[in-house]
Formats: sequence, structure tokens, C-alpha cells
Amino acid sequence: MPASPKHINLLPPDPFEQSLVGKFLKWALSVGRYIVIGTELVVIGSFLTRFSLDRQVTDLNESIAQNQAIIASYGDLEQQLRQLQAQLKVVEELEGQTLNAGNFFSLVTQFTPVDVVYDNVEIKSDTIDLAGNAYSEAGFRTLLTRLRVLPQIKRISVPNMSSGTGSGNGISFKVTVSLYGNKLSN
Repeated sequence: MPASPKHINLLPPDPFEQSLVGKFLKWALSVGRYIVIGTELVVIGSFLTRFSLDRQVTDLNESIAQNQAIIASYGDLEQQLRQLQAQLKVVEELEGQTLNAGNFFSLVTQFTPVDVVYDNVEIKSDTIDLAGNAYSEAGFRTLLTRLRVLPQIKRISVPNMSSGTGSGNGISFKVTVSLYGNKLSN
């Protein structure tokens, strides 16, 4: 078995290398270069990453600008939709307040005798004013009796009535009919 080689150092040891400052400098020069190389690698990596991040920021800014333009274009549509909803609400409210003309005329034909003719019919929210002529006292009495029996009618008043005057014979009258709310249905 061959003998292991021995290392012989013919140079005398330097006393500075053996001192505390010398040992620190030797360590700093050997390990410090790895620290410097590592720091440079981190700086180069961050520099290269910056290009990627800048591209992402640019893409995000463009996307935000496009989305803002889309949202701005829908702003008018949203405003029109809100106006339409407000109009529909008004229409629904008015629809609930309207009178059903078919039911009203059906009701009028139910309680009007043959010998009664209307000159004026005025419909209000909860009253009906009837003005006309009854050609007989029995016809006028029948009109009032039929009105009194109807379930939609709350009260009947006759503010004006005259006999044999105006355009012809018979009884000229004005009758005010008060309704329960807005109930002109059968």
C-alpha cells in the first residue's frame, strides 16, 4: 500500500493571517464573493421579473379601460331601464284606478228602465252623477228602486228634480250615486 503524500509548506506562516483581522478578511474574501454573487443573481432575477410584471400591469390597465368603456355603454341602458320601470309603476297604479267601461255600461243597463233617458253621465272616482229625463213617475221610481238594491252602491241622493220643464214632458232629474270604493263590477 502506497504511503499517503505529505504536504510540506516551505513558506513561513504569515502572522497577519493568524490575527483576528486576517482571519476575518480571509473569511470575508472567500465567503463574501458567494454573497456578492448571490446578491447579483437576485438583482438580475428582479430585473428580468420586472419586464414580466410591467407587461402584466399594462395588460390589466388595458382590460380595466375596456371594462370601463363597456360599463359606460351600459350606463345609458341602465338609466333607460330605470325610467321604463318607473313608467311601468305609474301605469300599474293608474290601471288600478281606472273604471271598467264594459262593467259600467252593463251595470247602467241593469238599473235603467225603458222610459228613462240620460242627458249626461259623469263618472268620478267613487261617485256617478246621472242627469236625464224620466217620461213617467213610475220609470223614475223604478230607477231609484233598482239603484238602491245594487250591492256596489253605498248611497243615493237626488239633488235636483223637476217635473214638466225643459225639453219635454216627464221628470228632469239629477241623481248622485256614491259607490263603495271603485266597484263598478257585477
